[in-house]
Amino acid sequence: MCAYLHTEVSFCRPYSPQGKGKVEKHFGTIKRSFYIEAQHAGLTSLEDLNNFFWAWLTKEYHKHPHSSLGTSPLERWKQDEHLLRRVSPADIRQALMLRTTRRVNDKTAMIRIDNQWYQADPAFAGATVEVRWHGGHREQIEIWQNEKLLAVAHATTPTTKIDFSRKPDQQPRKPRGMTFDSSKTYRLALVNSHEGEAQVQNPEPDDYLAEVEFLLLLEKHFERQLADEEKHIATQFFFQCSPLKTRRTTALLEQAINAKGKNLHLRYYTEHIRRSTFQKRSK
Repeated sequence: MCAYLHTEVSFCRPYSPQGKGKVEKHFGTIKRSFYIEAQHAGLTSLEDLNNFFWAWLTKEYHKHPHSSLGTSPLERWKQDEHLLRRVSPADIRQALMLRTTRRVNDKTAMIRIDNQWYQADPAFAGATVEVRWHGGHREQIEIWQNEKLLAVAHATTPTTKIDFSRKPDQQPRKPRGMTFDSSKTYRLALVNSHEGEAQVQNPEPDDYLAEVEFLLLLEKHFERQLADEEKHIATQFFFQCSPLKTRRTTALLEQAINAKGKNLHLRYYTEHIRRSTFQKRSK
């Protein structure tokens, strides 16, 4: 967790309280000042206690001058506030997630964690992925590869009707004499090397899109920044329809833009990608 947040863990040496004196002094002040008042303040609920504590912390502790420093804790804090690095809620959420590596079942596309099964997309069948989840929330898990969030898998209960004898779809064997991209690339590499040409054209990669990459893809084709509402719609679509391949998603987006332009509501373009994607997966 600390490594993810780039935070160094520093422990106090045994029998050397100087390293944590500030914290202990703070707790001591609360016990001597706030505890006594709280015991006789007529508190009847946890909400009353919290409201009273934060009021005391803001009005009394933060603004009371320190005997040695000559300034209040709040004024001393502001002197070094510019040195602090803020951590976003999203970073904290990721840091608190548990992580492990799993191989997706090549017949059922399921992932098993602590006797709980999760249904992943068939596209991940047989793949080795990193799985992340929150310890107290086991309804769903996140599927990651190469530090990219690709999809979300939901908890499920396997039934007795699963056909475990079914094998993953295999590509039909290509007839002899057909041009293979690998053979063509090999031939061009040899010819270019023989003729002194070092540059060889390689096919563009077709990886799975991460959430951030999908948003950047939309902004690139629309030639503008997405509004907050549009980002929310795009993020919801990504988690509902992931995993998304880069080439196919790009081709479908360009197809919709060529047909209707760039000025329609974002839901038109995402719905076009959704229909075409699920039609292909159902075949």
